[in-house]
Amino acid sequence: MLATLSTVVPSHAILPTATIPPNATPVIIRPGAHLSYGTLSQGTLLDVGATARFVIFGQYGDLLSIGVFPATGQAEAPSIELDAPDGTIVGASDGMNSGAPGAVIPALTLPSTGLYELYVQTADPQATGSFFIRLTNDWILRDVPGGTLTPDTLAVGRLAQPADRQAWQIMLTAGSTFNVLAQPSGDGTLDPVIDVSDPQGVRLGVAHDFSAVHQAQTDSFTASATGLYTIRISAYVDASIGAYDVIVHLGSGSQ
Repeated sequence: MLATLSTVVPSHAILPTATIPPNATPVIIRPGAHLSYGTLSQGTLLDVGATARFVIFGQYGDLLSIGVFPATGQAEAPSIELDAPDGTIVGASDGMNSGAPGAVIPALTLPSTGLYELYVQTADPQATGSFFIRLTNDWILRDVPGGTLTPDTLAVGRLAQPADRQAWQIMLTAGSTFNVLAQPSGDGTLDPVIDVSDPQGVRLGVAHDFSAVHQAQTDSFTASATGLYTIRISAYVDASIGAYDVIVHLGSGSQ
């Protein structure tokens, strides 16, 4: 069964705030550095078992997502642990999320105001070397471009890392009706979420399929103005990655 999320939208399915573009220039950091939202940082751990501690100031109720990813060519990411101001562990990841190298703590609602401590540790030789830290106050860590869609033509996209979101654009004329479908490509396991917005950035709707098929489909929309509409594809609760098919159907009915 197909399910739309016009009224039941997961807490992470919100329009983007300050995520990090894929071509962002990282800031070189050393252990003890203070990390801030919307930044891409690069550090290095050369020895097995080495640990680097970083500090994040957070306020009660803030949304925080953290991702630590290895440099190109490394098989594993370091593991991470996030401690609250009172020393309680509020999040951890072992460096391998959804089968892809990356330690991710997604969409954490901070329990108190104060200094949080992020510990990055290399568990084995494959995790040593350079690593990148992405820190956002969104459920998404990175926005990646998808390109331009043509109506009624299938396109293939890919979410390469946990907490990625891919944005596509399509030109539509005022008064035209359309819906959007996304599903795993081939025998993939990606569980896609569709987010549609108009040329002014106003959200039209969100869709997700809760069944094992993972075939998400939106309701039918009517274009209010001629212009570029944006289709964003992400993974439900950041738990899957991989390739997916996406298509925009023109017409009044669901396909």
